[in-house]
Amino acid sequence: MSTALSGKLLDQYEFEVLIKERFNHTSQEQFGFLTIKEKVSDELIGVTGIFECDYLDQKGIEFGFILDQKSWGKGYATEIGSFWIDYILNYYPDHDILATTKPDNLASKKVLEKLNLIFVKNIKINNRGMRSIYHYNV
Repeated sequence: MSTALSGKLLDQYEFEVLIKERFNHTSQEQFGFLTIKEKVSDELIGVTGIFECDYLDQKGIEFGFILDQKSWGKGYATEIGSFWIDYILNYYPDHDILATTKPDNLASKKVLEKLNLIFVKNIKINNRGMRSIYHYNV
């Protein structure tokens, strides 16, 4: 089983651990992944979430999303990103707003730039590999 959350092929046990440790399971949890369903069909189309981070050596919150390929190009990524930016500005105003993507993911880079995030640098993140860091400029 493969997942973009870890950047490698996962066996069933590793996938179950990932779900247990990195997804929200109650409405009280602030950080972690949530599933995304399409409104009309109620079909699962991806995951999204926020995480505390210090990629730029200061308090930051990373937002992210992973969409099923059949949901690409429908504006969902921009809508999700816009939601998280507003959410973080309202609930975590003292944190930098960040997003990451694989350096070769041109579609995600385009979405982040559309959301007014600016490329900062490429860094290697443990268990995720090389990532391009983007920062939201208020």
